[in-house]
Amino acid sequence: MAVYTAAELYGNGVQGEDISISMTFTFDNPSGSSYFTIETEQDRTGSFSGKQKTTSGSWTPSTAYMGPVQSDYFASVVVPPGASSVTLAPATAITGTNYRMKGTGAFSVTTSIDLIDAFKLRVSDDSGVFEAELCLNTILTNLNNI
Repeated sequence: MAVYTAAELYGNGVQGEDISISMTFTFDNPSGSSYFTIETEQDRTGSFSGKQKTTSGSWTPSTAYMGPVQSDYFASVVVPPGASSVTLAPATAITGTNYRMKGTGAFSVTTSIDLIDAFKLRVSDDSGVFEAELCLNTILTNLNNI
């Protein structure tokens, strides 16, 4: 779980996080409507050619009027005043260095994953009990940090 401020999201934004399972972006917006965007890093010519499709998958906003506007390389949602969220279920695992998170307005965003889904994914990927135990220890550590 990470928290990003309006100052971090403004302009060029902030580098993304690795996403392998559904990630929820929870917004706290004390002002008027704003916008949140995830954009694939472009090459030096501004092209997405050969780049990872970082916004492919399903986007589920907490309210229908949030959007999203989406392509394989960027997605944007309206961030209304107050609390709201959008969940991205990626089509494939996304590498954080391949995209940036950007925003306009005064909102902050908190990223989170469902720890139960994370545990299920890890156990299904690894057949060993040792791996499941390591994953459970990670989950417990994350819960302690909340």
